[in-house]
Amino acid sequence: AMTHLFGEAGKTPPQPDAAPTKVDETAPKPAASPSSDQNVQQLINKAVQEFEDYQRLTSQGKLAEAGQKLEQHKRTLEDLKRVGGKQ
Repeated sequence: AMTHLFGEAGKTPPQPDAAPTKVDETAPKPAASPSSDQNVQQLINKAVQEFEDYQRLTSQGKLAEAGQKLEQHKRTLEDLKRVGGKQ
């Protein structure tokens, strides 16, 4: 049924064991070392900047861009919650 809906694109291609997986370069990586405090601070700074950008965009009436910034801000807060909970 999935092939009918999505065609061949819906099938998962076989993954060779030796092939490296592609990682999203824009996503922050969780720290598993003493640098986790630094990572938390970076996420806090990012969240503050995103919220300021959101406020600026809404005041300028750029609601579509503000909505995108708000979604970005929510992801950053989720990352912060996840990373901060490991300490």
